Amino acid sequence: STPTEARRAEPVTDRKVEWRNVALSIFLLSAMNLINTRADVLMIGGMLGTTEVGLYSAANRYAQFLPFPLYAINSLAAPMIASLWAEGRREEIQRIVSLGALAIGGIALPAAVLLIVAGRPLLEVYGSEFVGGYDALVWLSIGQLGTALGGSVVQLMTMTGYHRFAARMMAASAVVNLTLNFLLIPRYGITGAGIATATSIVLVNLGMVVFVRRRLGFDPTLFGFIRRARLR
Repeated sequence: STPTEARRAEPVTDRKVEWRNVALSIFLLSAMNLINTRADVLMIGGMLGTTEVGLYSAANRYAQFLPFPLYAINSLAAPMIASLWAEGRREEIQRIVSLGALAIGGIALPAAVLLIVAGRPLLEVYGSEFVGGYDALVWLSIGQLGTALGGSVVQLMTMTGYHRFAARMMAASAVVNLTLNFLLIPRYGITGAGIATATSIVLVNLGMVVFVRRRLGFDPTLFGFIRRARLR
């Protein structure tokens, strides 16, 4: 079923170095994000034990629901941002990320409120002892809500040529995450892990939002949508 044009086309290989550099940046970005979302569980296991890992993992699973709308929107927004950026259509890029921010916030905000208000009975579904992970759930929900409300900020950076800077910011966030987990887990247990993870996630997203607003002139947050609505 391969189209005839595709079979006859000659491959373009004169930009291999550029492609390799972009691929490396995206790989590092994903790897550092993996550290931010998994290091806490490994460190809890090493410092506290398997029981605490179980309590924390249940809370973490609930919190992981919050950025789902962001992932869905980003899968649509990323190629559109790249295409519009190449054509210099900045206003349309802002419109896309603003509408995306509205959709993401419209889902993530009520979901975060639900997890914080009804977190204890939700955790009790796993068993009464899992209520001990409620404080961690609150902090993790705050952190993942920060990711969601940051909007398509990572896509804006990677699709406009700032993928290396995005990777460096994510690497710095991973260092902060590991450091805070190391300091807070022994003292505050799984709640300390939640604080550490939430802090690193919020900081990196805030830093990226500030960078995108100052360097590119876009506002990917829900506030950007509200500001555009007021101007109209």
